Amino acid sequence: MDRGGPVESALSLMEDSHLSQRHSTLLWIKDLLDHMSECHDRLLWASEGPAESFLTEALLVDLTECRRLCEALKGSCNRESMALGAH
Repeated sequence: MDRGGPVESALSLMEDSHLSQRHSTLLWIKDLLDHMSECHDRLLWASEGPAESFLTEALLVDLTECRRLCEALKGSCNRESMALGAH
């Protein structure tokens, strides 16, 4: 399958890499959400004290990471929109 010249091949590889990175980020977000759901379920049954403190801290860490990943996706979409507008 001929993808064209070297520029087209490079652009195609960059697009494939971007899609792979996007897919990886989305899977990471899903894993974080699953973990947060598990922490929530455990928190429902945890008594006050160390267990509750540990679980709430885990949720806060996951929230921070999830926010970072979502902002990275948002920034990636904004960059794509700007690049498409430039053509």
